[in-house]
Parts: sequence; structure tokens; C-alpha cells
Amino acid sequence: MKLSVSIPDDLWDEARERFPGFESPSALVQEALRTAIADSRSRPAYAQPATDTATAAAIEEVRKRLSDDARDNYQTGYRQGVEFASRLSWEQLSWLESLAFDLRRAAEDLREGGSYWDSELTPKFLGLREAGLAIGIDVLARYLGKYADDDPASDASTWAPDDVVIEGMEQALQDMWVAVRETRPSSPPEVPGVGEVREADD
Repeated sequence: MKLSVSIPDDLWDEARERFPGFESPSALVQEALRTAIADSRSRPAYAQPATDTATAAAIEEVRKRLSDDARDNYQTGYRQGVEFASRLSWEQLSWLESLAFDLRRAAEDLREGGSYWDSELTPKFLGLREAGLAIGIDVLARYLGKYADDDPASDASTWAPDDVVIEGMEQALQDMWVAVRETRPSSPPEVPGVGEVREADD
């Protein structure tokens, strides 16, 4: 049987990285299906979820509470993302866009090789700094904690934001970038001397 499937790029890249021994996409997908089937078969016959009315009601109550918590965390992250954007230049925001607003990846690029607290700066960091893209560690650590600054001597290394908070931050940055890109003036700006008709001298 031949099938066409759609797989997110990041998921596929991670799978190829973790299982480099497979020479073809087909072999990797087949192995994943075999593993999934084996895992499902390994579940004991008695391992069935409770389906009584009381349990279903309890599950719904817990689901609602946790959904509310997740929404609050996401909105907190979104507000922090807007605040974060206010500290960035357009070049820095565009650089984040080139990374698909992946803040963990951006933090890794910026602190690669201990470039913030070691005496030697890495070529990658120097290149970012020369291009005006290096976001200060104090700014980055304010929002990303140990993802930005894992120096044991730093207070930021003792905490990290929730994944949902980061999702909210990334979405806010993306929305800000899109809003700027899509903003168009209602009418062309007036430029002195352009479009003026001068009367010919007698």
C-alpha cells in the first residue's frame, strides 16, 4: 500500500536525528508504526479507563480547571511577549521571525559557547552582535530564565517559564511582526517637490 502523509518539519527533523540508522522515510515510518502497535499490545487487558458517570463528571471538572489555568498562562505569556517586543529593534524581531519565533533556539544561538559570561566570544555571537541582533542577556533572561542564562551563578538559572507561557510569548511576537508588516499608510506620504507642477517662466 502506498500512502501520502503530512509530517511537520520539526517533528520529522527530530525523528531523523533520534533514529539516524534508517536510510529512507518509508523505513522510519514503518518502524514507528510497529513500535506504536507493540506499545498498544503491551497494555494489560484490565487497563481500561473508568466510564461511569461520576468519573466522567470529575474528568470534565478537572479538564475545565486545567484548561482555565493553561489559558491564564498563555495570556500571561502573550502579555510578556508584547512587553518583550517593546525592547527589540525591528532587526532583532525580524531575526526572531527567521527562527520561526522559536525563543529557545534564539536563546541557544545567543548564549552558545558561554558567550555572555566567558572571556571569549563565539564567532556566531560576534556575527549577531555586529549585525545588531544580539539581544542582551538581561533582557532575554527576564523572560526565559535558564533557557537564556544557565550560568549557575545567575539567579535566572533557577527558573524557567512554563511551555504554555513561552507559546504565548512566541505568538505575541509573531502577531507583532505581522502587524508591522501589514500596516499600510492610508495615503502616500507627501514628499516636497514631488508631483508639483511649476509654471513655465515667461
